Amino acid sequence: MIWKTFGMFDQLHLASLAFSWAGMLFDLLIPFFLFWKRTRLWAVILVIAFNLTNGLLLFDNIGLFPYAMIVLTVLAFLDTAYLDKFAKKYLSQY
Repeated sequence: MIWKTFGMFDQLHLASLAFSWAGMLFDLLIPFFLFWKRTRLWAVILVIAFNLTNGLLLFDNIGLFPYAMIVLTVLAFLDTAYLDKFAKKYLSQY
């Protein structure tokens, strides 16, 4: 786990406090950005980055939850036009 290599940040009270507040603000604000069409694509990108960070860097025992959340977020919030463009661009060869 990469986070253990940055263990010095865990000892700093200010860093722990900053991560806690940033996580809380993200969790509180991201639904509004997901439901607003102008910011939806950027919000989905942030959700994917957040869940990848949780799954790959921070937690070893979280299981498949971040990856399931990525799939569910993409299916629930992205317009089918984005998915069609992605499929034509990257999956057309298969």
